[in-house]
Amino acid sequence: MAKETDLLINYLYKSKDYVTAAELSEELDVSVRSIKKLVAAINATDAGMIESTSKGYKINRELAIQYSQRYNDSLPQSSEDRTNYIIKKLFKEEKDNEPFDIYDIADELYVSYSTVKRDLATIKTMFDEFGLRLVIKGDTFFVQGSESSRRKLINALYSNEITKSNLNLAAIQDEFENFDVVWIKDVVVEHCSKYHYYINGLLLINVILEIVISLDRMKKNQLRNEEVHYEEVMIRAHECTIAREIAHEFEKKYGVIYNGTELYMLTVLLIGSLIRIDLEQITFEEVREIIGNDCVQLVENIFNQISVEYKLQIEDKFRKVFSFHVSNLMHRLSNGIVYKNPLLESIRNGCPLLFECAVSIADIIHKYTDYYISDDEVAYIAIHFGNMMESNTSVSLEKIKTALIVPKYHYFNETVIKNLEKRYEGRIDIVGIYENVDAISQDPSIKMILSTIPLNRYDYPNAIQINSFSYKPDYSHIDAFIEDFETKLKKEIIFNQLLTMTDRNLFYRNIPVKGKTEIIEFLNKDLVDFNFVDETYIEGVKEREELSSTAFSMVAIPHSFRFDAKKTGVSVVLFDKPVEWDEDTRVKAVLLFAIAPNGIQLFHNVFDNLVVLLTSRKNLDAVAQSKTYEEFLQNMVDCIE
Repeated sequence: MAKETDLLINYLYKSKDYVTAAELSEELDVSVRSIKKLVAAINATDAGMIESTSKGYKINRELAIQYSQRYNDSLPQSSEDRTNYIIKKLFKEEKDNEPFDIYDIADELYVSYSTVKRDLATIKTMFDEFGLRLVIKGDTFFVQGSESSRRKLINALYSNEITKSNLNLAAIQDEFENFDVVWIKDVVVEHCSKYHYYINGLLLINVILEIVISLDRMKKNQLRNEEVHYEEVMIRAHECTIAREIAHEFEKKYGVIYNGTELYMLTVLLIGSLIRIDLEQITFEEVREIIGNDCVQLVENIFNQISVEYKLQIEDKFRKVFSFHVSNLMHRLSNGIVYKNPLLESIRNGCPLLFECAVSIADIIHKYTDYYISDDEVAYIAIHFGNMMESNTSVSLEKIKTALIVPKYHYFNETVIKNLEKRYEGRIDIVGIYENVDAISQDPSIKMILSTIPLNRYDYPNAIQINSFSYKPDYSHIDAFIEDFETKLKKEIIFNQLLTMTDRNLFYRNIPVKGKTEIIEFLNKDLVDFNFVDETYIEGVKEREELSSTAFSMVAIPHSFRFDAKKTGVSVVLFDKPVEWDEDTRVKAVLLFAIAPNGIQLFHNVFDNLVVLLTSRKNLDAVAQSKTYEEFLQNMVDCIE
């Protein structure tokens, strides 16, 4: 399947609404004319797969699945697919450095000799990252390097492929047909549970993939024999015992033999993943004995900083759970174990402030240990902190002061109030019950009136009539009023927050610079000139960018974790056409934040709302069309629904 065709089908498949040719053109970085040709070609082979209307294109999902399945069984056609195919072939069929013939591969893939040579150059670069060497001699090639490095590459390859569809047991089973993946999972879970441990669902999938790859390599007599110091893991007696018992089960079923290195690495794998079931019963001193003083100190440093910046109350149980997570993370990092997180993009784009909190934790860990934390691991940290984030880190809305005009007849009014407060808990505040409207008409704090008495809607536009004889009022009108009121209030709050932070002197369109670094330097210069920051502020911005990209969908929000700006503000640039930010990311809007110590909470509020709003392609396109600073503010507010 051609790369552009693959990208087009995948993009349409993920879109719930119609997609215009212009949007597809930007996404695929080809002309609108090319998009129309691609659609025509697809429909020529699979009639009716892509519907074309005045609103744009929409895909028939059932036909798209059939199309994808048909091509998945065919030969690879894109460069990426071919390189993956060649790598898999290398490790499936390698025999004591016996070389592979380039002409044979070319014939097998129905491509030219030169095409395979180009793909091998890509593979060679990839191998370098894993400490492997692709040796090309004349018309042949083979791989050199340790078995551990080979497995890390194999794991990365399969993880990336599987994650593109869905990281689950069935996907692993499809790749490794000779192994009973569900049985392997059951063995791991059973023996962990026996010693009061468990592995959470997302990590478990990664553990099973790692184990299956190891079993597959051992079945091919490709064993790890690197020198290890088993006594280093012996202090974790339960994990060692679990590893031995699991290994014994695998040896019986699959005829493999776990040597010292293989058993050591299985133990390390478990140490990096297991969580105690009985956390509520163990003390902090027991936690300290298990994970060590250094790890405990690191966790305390994290909590001390995060609890202030994000106004979090750290509960005892969470303190223990997260301490074990950090300990496990340290084991994974020190042993080069990399776990994929299938929720990465949904967390990054759907919960931006939560992800940002996790990035700041990753920064603390990096400074403390010098380990680089991947975005996948950042997302695991975010999952842990998800329930800890305060609800007011987004826009916090006040309750609607509500008056109730209702007869005080027996318990009728109490029942109505009880039902209303239960349904609208946290959203309305019933300040009183009145016999008539005269008692409340002069109170400007009353935003909504619920009345059993008909009121003139022109005199009382905030009044909603409810049934006098129903304990449960018609909630639809109340729902609509509250939604409208909260939307207007949210717009007002966000507009005021943006007005506080932005400056018409710091608003730009289509600046003549290329790439992330030039854009940041351009925007930062005016922050310096207008006395928002000093010359060193940009260093913190670049440090933050190195931790994890600040691009969310097609909007980038670079900033610093130092929070040392002179005053809080933001410099904005909008682009008509997407510009490159990272290697695989293009953006249409960049907002460089300057954050002063007293502006951290304001930044959190604005950041969370900006990202959520602008990750919507419809909203971003509307905002990107802003010609002036005033239009930018108004278009931002108009996006709020």
